[in-house]
This record gives sequence, C-alpha cells and structure tokens, in this order.
Amino acid sequence: MIGKTIGADIKLDQGKVSDADAKLLNIEDKLDSLIDAQKPKISEGYADHISDKLVASQLCVDLIEI
Repeated sequence: MIGKTIGADIKLDQGKVSDADAKLLNIEDKLDSLIDAQKPKISEGYADHISDKLVASQLCVDLIEI
C-alpha cells in the first residue's frame, strides 16, 4: 500500500490528478480485500484508521481537480 501512495504522489507531481485519485481508490479496494480475506490480514479497526486518512487524502486530491 505504501507503493500505491507513492504512486499517487508521483501522479500528482506529473499533473495527473485523475490517475492519483484512481490510485487512492485502489488502496481502499486493497484494504477491503485484506479485511475480507478468509484469514484477515489486518484488523478492521486498523483498516478504519487507514481509511480515515485515505478519505482525507482523496478530499485533498478532489480539491485539486476543481
């Protein structure tokens, strides 16, 4: 997931705001798959914490798009 956030940052540096937003959405999907796995890889509480930070990041990216 760290690689995906770095990828989003790179896309922002390149002026590709939509691509950065897509990468952040991919992180949300990854979190869901880690929680929903037959043997969960992370706790739901930790995923919620990450998700909160992710939502804040997505809001910032959305402001750039406006």
